[in-house]
Amino acid sequence: MKYVAFLRAINVGGKNIIRMADLRTACEGLGFGSVTTYVQSGNVLFESPEKNEEKLAAKIEKMLNEMTGGDITVMLRSRADMQRIVDSQPFASDDTPDNHRFVTFLRQPSDRELPRTTTNGDLEVLSVTDREVFSIPHLVGTRYGQPGVLIESKLKVRVTTRNWSVVTAITERLAG
Repeated sequence: MKYVAFLRAINVGGKNIIRMADLRTACEGLGFGSVTTYVQSGNVLFESPEKNEEKLAAKIEKMLNEMTGGDITVMLRSRADMQRIVDSQPFASDDTPDNHRFVTFLRQPSDRELPRTTTNGDLEVLSVTDREVFSIPHLVGTRYGQPGVLIESKLKVRVTTRNWSVVTAITERLAG
């Protein structure tokens, strides 16, 4: 099966720095095939016969935390998951650029509600599934440029966020 591992908390703000070549080598060492990375922010595409996603994510987390001494969380999605995300996306066909449309990946489902708008309307939540939140921030910059911190604080689960350009590029690579 083909997967993507979205890594939370690597190569951000000078913490948990991992060279992509080292990351690919480490994932190959776990027995994964066709390992590639996409951009420096921690997106690893690979193949594995393992179908238990929780087991795969835990294996990658253990390896990464041993490499960095950090607290890295993995949000794993299959090729089918990524295609579902692209096919079901709720973004309106407006002028919002793809790099201002976000998908926040949840480590596990949350039992908390996320309001449609949060923090004085700064973040518009378009859709929430068990494992993803689709949103558009209305303040783009250091505070809300990526809505993961805000969503994580509201849902009380570990998350990582990617913009729509990255999501679609990874989905295309997994399909190829």
